[in-house]
Amino acid sequence: MPHIGVGLFLISWRMPISTLMSRSQIALGSQNKMAERTSNRRTEKCNRFKAAIPHIEVRYAVELARGASVIASTLSEASLMQAVGDTLSGFVVAHGMADLDAFIHVLGERVMQRDRPDALKIIASWQPFPSKQ
Repeated sequence: MPHIGVGLFLISWRMPISTLMSRSQIALGSQNKMAERTSNRRTEKCNRFKAAIPHIEVRYAVELARGASVIASTLSEASLMQAVGDTLSGFVVAHGMADLDAFIHVLGERVMQRDRPDALKIIASWQPFPSKQ
């Protein structure tokens, strides 16, 4: 039986084209289902994140106000980086990592309200040092 190689598939002369189409449609359908599940997980995570923001604003109001004030009052990039590092590392020490992502999001909004878009990039890229335990 002669075969023709097409990409990763071998097509037999006697294989009906409808069989090939249905196989590709099956593969495409499973990819669509996987993409849909991934999209649903992202949506659920985003919804949980949005629901946590009011909680973060109330629970950490003092830390947000202090951090936004210190960050907005910096004059140089070095002092800006120091202020962001002090604010976020102080938050991690006092409250742990559980609410850090939401805290960073709300702090970024507060800094933007104070007309410091340059600080937003530094806040978003901040990463805590790994602990040596």
